Amino acid sequence: MSERIAIIINKSLVIPIYKSIDSQHCANYRSISLLPVISKLLGKVVHKRLYSFMHMQNIFFPSQFGFRQKHSTINVITEFTSNVLSSRDKKEHTAGVFLDLSKAFDTINHGTLLKKNSTLWCTWYSLGVVQELLN
Repeated sequence: MSERIAIIINKSLVIPIYKSIDSQHCANYRSISLLPVISKLLGKVVHKRLYSFMHMQNIFFPSQFGFRQKHSTINVITEFTSNVLSSRDKKEHTAGVFLDLSKAFDTINHGTLLKKNSTLWCTWYSLGVVQELLN
């Protein structure tokens, strides 16, 4: 069953969109995937249920601001500024490290991701569906 779901959802039409500079260089294109309506609907349902579950189980870190409702870059900037000013008032040294993790999911080992999720909350059936989607 999970394989049939994954086959339907994983079908997409990938279109390269030119960004800028040299049109002969592959890095100057970004891809857009046109997905079937069913995959978009199922994706929204899964996201809503998963997000709700993670919120109820208190899985999110308090300082995680990305991809969360009522958490934005303004919250992160406010917290960072508050911490810097507080440290300055206490005459402490302050350092900031800013990382771009925009491609982080592309580099994660899918086996590790599935193993971690199996220990947290996922059923074997849902893990099978996720595994098929990641392949």
